[in-house]
Amino acid sequence: MDPDFVTNARFIIDTYFRNQEENVFNSHRFIEKYRKRFEIRYIAWLVSNIENIENIPSFQATNSQIAILLRDNQPELGITKLERKVKDLTDLGYKNPVTRWRAN
Repeated sequence: MDPDFVTNARFIIDTYFRNQEENVFNSHRFIEKYRKRFEIRYIAWLVSNIENIENIPSFQATNSQIAILLRDNQPELGITKLERKVKDLTDLGYKNPVTRWRAN
């Protein structure tokens, strides 16, 4: 896990999502931007999940942890989880429901 996740996540949200017309983004778009900006941290996170106890693939485990951290740190990040999910492509090209967020 990235020990500076909240600081780094706030940077991603402020830089890419807070000034959009609706300030709405989804977890996949956040992870995409996070992965590009903090690639080394993301790779370290993936590696730490290679042998997770639930036998969940590393990408899925890491991305789920990121989504949980977004949920758990909403006040610090200045975001709100929206009720309606959308279908979006995953890293591996699967179309799955994904959480949407609003930057406050």
